[in-house]
Amino acid sequence: MPTKTKAKSKVKWSGGESVAKRRKFRSFPRTITRRQLETVRAGALVAGVKAIDDIEQGVPYELVQSFLDATGMSSHEAAEVLRMPLRTFSRRKKEGKLSPAESDRLSRLCRIYDQALDFFEGNKEETMAWLSGPKRALGNRTPFSLIKTDLGTREVEALLGRLTYGVII
Repeated sequence: MPTKTKAKSKVKWSGGESVAKRRKFRSFPRTITRRQLETVRAGALVAGVKAIDDIEQGVPYELVQSFLDATGMSSHEAAEVLRMPLRTFSRRKKEGKLSPAESDRLSRLCRIYDQALDFFEGNKEETMAWLSGPKRALGNRTPFSLIKTDLGTREVEALLGRLTYGVII
C-alpha cells in the first residue's frame, strides 16, 4: 500500500516566505515593535511581564528616540499622538523617562505601527500615510487620532486585522 505524505505548502508571499512561516510570524505576541527590539536591545521593553513592569515604571526616552528614528516621525507628531504638550515632551527628553501613562500610549503606538508596517510589507512611507489619513471604517478619523485611547487602539487593530485577512469593510 502506498503511504500518504503530507504535502507542504508551495504558496509564497511576495517577500518569498511561505504562508505557514508568515502565519507563524504573525502569531508572535507583541507589546512593542520587533524592529525596536533590534535597534534598542539594552534597556528596551520586552514581551510579557517585563513589559508591564517597564511601562509601570516609565520607559526610557531612548526608546522614544529610537521609535522616532525608525519611523521618521517628528517630535511634534509623536507628542500629539501620545497626547503630550510639546513642552512636556521636551521635558521628558531631559528627564530621560516617560510617565507610566505616556509609556502605555507609546506601547500602543508601537504595536499599531508594527501591525501596519507588517500589512504594508515593510514600506514605511505607505504605513505612515495610512496611519495619518482618515479612514471611512473609523468614522473618517485617522488611526493616529484613535491610538490615544485603548478602545480606539482596539478599533485600529480590528481594522488592520480585517484588511490583513481580506474581510470586506
